[in-house]
Amino acid sequence: MFTTFPEIPDVTQRDFVLDNTGRKINAGRALDRSSICLFRLYSLWLHEAFHADRSVGINVGLAREVPPWFLRLMGLVDFSGGIGILLPALTRILPRLTVLAALGCVVLQISAIIFHTSRGELSALPLNAVLLPICLFILWGRGKKAPIAPRA
Repeated sequence: MFTTFPEIPDVTQRDFVLDNTGRKINAGRALDRSSICLFRLYSLWLHEAFHADRSVGINVGLAREVPPWFLRLMGLVDFSGGIGILLPALTRILPRLTVLAALGCVVLQISAIIFHTSRGELSALPLNAVLLPICLFILWGRGKKAPIAPRA
């Protein structure tokens, strides 16, 4: 008459780590916040990429020198990386895609640093210098430190 439900494993317990004083801290929450921060930065970058020909900013010279399809492609790649980092982690559907998206974002940021440095556009490097460590942190955190368990 009464059915007992199987015990649901608590997947949040492994996101807790001990700090230097022995207190428990939630490592997963810090990684999720950095994922959201990265997604917001990528959204800003996407806006700049799609509207670079109409905006006044870092990429105005670049928008005149490269074809419009290249700018839109880079915006799409950036946006896809941000979505790939955020959605699998939040929905727990194929969470290994978060690690792959973070790896793609690391490669993209290194490529952007090389591209802008070769063109002498040093004013574009601070954004890449901020995004690269965030991508590396997410890559390390979701790959080794606090991987996300897939939805059952």
